[in-house]
Amino acid sequence: MRRDFAFLVVACTLAFATPARAQNNVGDVSVFLDSPWPATVSRGYFPMWFTLQNELDEPCSVEIDVDGRGYRSARRRVRTKVRLEAGEERTIEMYAPGFLQMSHYGGSGYGVQVAARGSRTWMGMTTSSGAPPGILHMLVATPSKLPAGAPDAIAERMSKSKALQAFSPIAVPTSGTRVRRGTTITTSSAPATAITVPTTVVDFEHLPTRYHGYTSLDLVVLDARRGLPPHERLEPLLAWTRLGGKLVVLAEDIDSMREELGGEDGWLEPRFRTVAGDDAQYTVGFGRLLLSQLGAQDPILNEASDIEAAAVQLVRGARNGWIPDAAGWRFGGGQLLIPGLAKLPMRTFLILLLLFAVVIGPLNMMMVKRLARPALLLVTIPAISLVSSVGILAYGILYQGIDIKSVSHSLTILDQRTHRAATIERRTMFVGLSPGAGLRPAAGTAVFPNKVTEDTEVYEIDFEKGALLRGTYMAVRDPVQQTLLNEGSARARVELALDGEKLEVQNTFETSIEWLAVRAPDGRLFHTSDAIGAGESATLCPAPDEASLGTVQNLINDMHSDLRLAPATYVARLGDDLFTDSCGLELNPQSDNHVVQGILPADAKEW
Repeated sequence: MRRDFAFLVVACTLAFATPARAQNNVGDVSVFLDSPWPATVSRGYFPMWFTLQNELDEPCSVEIDVDGRGYRSARRRVRTKVRLEAGEERTIEMYAPGFLQMSHYGGSGYGVQVAARGSRTWMGMTTSSGAPPGILHMLVATPSKLPAGAPDAIAERMSKSKALQAFSPIAVPTSGTRVRRGTTITTSSAPATAITVPTTVVDFEHLPTRYHGYTSLDLVVLDARRGLPPHERLEPLLAWTRLGGKLVVLAEDIDSMREELGGEDGWLEPRFRTVAGDDAQYTVGFGRLLLSQLGAQDPILNEASDIEAAAVQLVRGARNGWIPDAAGWRFGGGQLLIPGLAKLPMRTFLILLLLFAVVIGPLNMMMVKRLARPALLLVTIPAISLVSSVGILAYGILYQGIDIKSVSHSLTILDQRTHRAATIERRTMFVGLSPGAGLRPAAGTAVFPNKVTEDTEVYEIDFEKGALLRGTYMAVRDPVQQTLLNEGSARARVELALDGEKLEVQNTFETSIEWLAVRAPDGRLFHTSDAIGAGESATLCPAPDEASLGTVQNLINDMHSDLRLAPATYVARLGDDLFTDSCGLELNPQSDNHVVQGILPADAKEW
């Protein structure tokens, strides 16, 4: 089975992807662009590396502008400005939006403009957004180059695999027409019958230093038979896995790799196995990790005869991520609506317009006639119109408010063993007035629009100001739906002490716990529906029967049906937000729901 999977990995390593690499000079600054990602992606962000070298004997400022619709459009724009000292060479890592900009009609590539000392140069980049459905993007990371050869024959064999083609979770349009802006456009609705797997191979030095770069991928394969990447490259990959990614690790010895990775992440324990009897698949936070064994001398490309089971396994697990894409978004159901944010009442507007007509017409004429000064009409009509217009506009603005209203649903996995938290948040915001520069997410936060249309939307990221998000990331007076991923250190915890038949709970969160369920290492369930205030304690007894577990699971299913209450874990609903990122905004929460799953040491004595 492990060899079968490895065979699949290289079978999919084809010319589906054309990494973007370009080199040019602007003035006395040499620029090398490298983006070794699939040539067409459909969600998340993909990384770009710019290596700049200042060949002057004095400092120089360099501006980089990456544009998603050619050189003059700002539909998807990424920019930065850096200062290079004399003779300095520096590599800059940035991320460009890979989510669809043209819905089902495809996307466009990126153009790169680099300016320094009054000179400019343009560089093409083949990586673009707008991948059609039916594609699973795979990245293979290896410390050395793959064996030379032509895997085309193997890929052709894979494309004819009946087991693979029989399982297609993505719908692809086939036929039908509709009219958009006077133009007839062909659409489709039939399920896909073929899946392609664009694959890119990179060495460890081209692994991103932030997890954001992996969010455009469905699957990552890490060849660790000669060792793991350095910590600064491995940790972002594990962070992406904890946030819902799918990671396969090729190892010469599964037991040794399990121990080594367990020291890095702590998730490779028997209680987190995803399939009974299979000790190589694990739940890692929101994601999955599969250990695949290969001999040290075995090339990744080998002649396994039966790969259908592994192929189906990969495809089944590859589209269960949290990041919005063309296939939709699966976290928490339908649209989150902000309560009370109704449309302006038409009856009130009709009354105001009628009052305006009466004032500017009969009343105005009566007043002018009484004063016997008809020339006043030149003043009163513009004045009444101006006051009325400003009044109606102010009424409309104040009716919906000028603050930032929000509705947020979040789910957090809090690992109390390693003091790290992974949070998935779905948020709808209504911004009454422009709050300033834009969104300022923390270093561990990634923001994704839940819906991208073919309308005139602008997504701009300014890395000069610390990944400042502008444009449609936060539209004014138009509800914005977003998905936010956040991963980082977290010292918050619940203090638990198991004493025979009783479980002592100390709520050290800075908010109340609305309900709590704890699974002891021996499988016993402790559950309470009574709120535990911040700083308060409670004593829980074992649930009398497993009926309580059904109630707990229903609460979990409201957020994520795949979560389960494994031994030595707990699930709690919090009274307030603790782990999400406001991105520098002062939000006015309207209706929130925040659930946390805590991961405890397997031995209750260590709680």
